[in-house]
Amino acid sequence: MKRVALFRLHTDRYPSTDEWPSAILQRPSSAANWNGPYLERKPNDPWKREYKYRHPPAQGLDFDLWSQGPDPQRADDDVTNWQN
Repeated sequence: MKRVALFRLHTDRYPSTDEWPSAILQRPSSAANWNGPYLERKPNDPWKREYKYRHPPAQGLDFDLWSQGPDPQRADDDVTNWQN
C-alpha cells in the first residue's frame, strides 16, 4: 500500500481501477509527475494471484486493495485493507 501512496504523493491522485497495476509499474500518459516505477513487477498475493484494486473505492477508504485468499472467490478468508 505504501507504493500506491507514493504514486499519489507524486501525481496528486490514486491510480484508477483501469490503470491498476500498470500505473505503478510504468508511467501512464496522464501522470506528469510520476516518479516510478513504484514496483519492479506486478504485485501478487501469497497465493500467486494478482491483488484486486479499486479506485474510486467502495469501502470509504482512499482505495480498496484485497486478496481473495487461498480460494479465488469472495469468502470469509479474504484479506483486505478495510478489515482488521
